[in-house]
Amino acid sequence: MPEPNLPPLRVLLNDQPAVPNTYRDHINVQCLRRKLPELPSETRAKLTNKYGISPESAAILVNENVLLQHFYDIMEEKKSRDPKLSTNILIMELLTILNKKKLSLEASPFPSHTLGEIVDLLQSEKINLVTARKILQEIISGNSMSPSEVVEKYEWTQITNPSEIEKVCTAVIEQNPKLVEQFCSGKTKVFNSLVGKAAKITENRANMATVVQVLTAKLRKIQNP
Repeated sequence: MPEPNLPPLRVLLNDQPAVPNTYRDHINVQCLRRKLPELPSETRAKLTNKYGISPESAAILVNENVLLQHFYDIMEEKKSRDPKLSTNILIMELLTILNKKKLSLEASPFPSHTLGEIVDLLQSEKINLVTARKILQEIISGNSMSPSEVVEKYEWTQITNPSEIEKVCTAVIEQNPKLVEQFCSGKTKVFNSLVGKAAKITENRANMATVVQVLTAKLRKIQNP
């Protein structure tokens, strides 16, 4: 039964009518669809498919509009940036330091370009993750310098030179004969202690992946001369 108080609803499914002004009183479905904002499920799918981000990380970004905008800004500013690394900086490092300082994302002192610069320094291996955290701490404490300027001022550049790392590993072995002896006798768990000694000597500036490789090779030579 027709309802006299409700006008008829005329829907236009096609995007454009064949004859102009023929369907002026119709609702254009395609036009309305284009005006709708992107749904959270669509955003999550785009993050995982286009950027290769895990579903868990995508969900966190979508749930925080400021965080999501940071991500888009970082990736838009420089297409070569690693999406997964950028996501880790936002989720694991930015949120952690803001929570420690009891600051909201809206009150964050970190603009997108600053976070993007930290991603660049990590991606180019000019710094490691420990240094990235120290840079965030410097900035949140009021330092107005850029991440690169902070690294230069405090000489926080990562040690990647193989010969320098070899010297460090040699020093660790010479200074810790008991740990070396334990390792050679089969107590391989002490290896982490030796790696920690190398980190301490270099003030956490050494490329730890290289340290592990060099230290492993040197210890094997001691085990099997």
